Amino acid sequence: MVRFDAPDGARFATSCPGEGWVSVGWTRLDAWRGTTGYRELAARLGCSPGLLTGWKQGRTPAAPYLEKLEALADIPPIAWSWWTRTGEGKAPLSDAPRTEAEAPPPSDAPRDAPPVLGTTAEELRASVARLTKILQTGKLSPAQIATLEGKRITALSTLARLEQAGSIEHHPEFDGAVADLVEAVYSVIPDPSLGPQIADRFDALQAKRHGREPRRNAA
Repeated sequence: MVRFDAPDGARFATSCPGEGWVSVGWTRLDAWRGTTGYRELAARLGCSPGLLTGWKQGRTPAAPYLEKLEALADIPPIAWSWWTRTGEGKAPLSDAPRTEAEAPPPSDAPRDAPPVLGTTAEELRASVARLTKILQTGKLSPAQIATLEGKRITALSTLARLEQAGSIEHHPEFDGAVADLVEAVYSVIPDPSLGPQIADRFDALQAKRHGREPRRNAA
């Protein structure tokens, strides 16, 4: 999920407020494309140049393009509902109270509040799911597919490292817990020689499970 902070002076509206206003989404897309021409940009997004013109004039991209723009250019969908003045039009900013339709969705966090995110692993899984969904559309160029596959593989690799680091044998209290377990078993069995044997056998089984050498002299 891409964090979004509305620019100073921006206005929220579900549609273009009027002449002289441009969406923050378009402003970010225009800055992201750099020296890329509109025809080339349209080809990368899998749309017509005329569709880009519509976005520039205040139309909001359809859902599939919103997903592509978020994945490729880090433009969150909410950016297309915030507007800034270009200075080209003469329509004044209305001081009238906003209607319910014009007000920002109540689920949006305040501008100065941090976004509500899940754990790192949850966010990585959500990112992988979004990238997989975009890749399954079948409307991407080879370059776009390569870029998204690279991001997907990176996210999966990071998630795998997190899951490995979170396994029980890597917990700082793991060795102590094993020692307590062996001591508890040792305290209730009649033959004192069985305690070390249980500890050695337990470590041998753990070593076999995780593909490592036993830490004890297990048989």
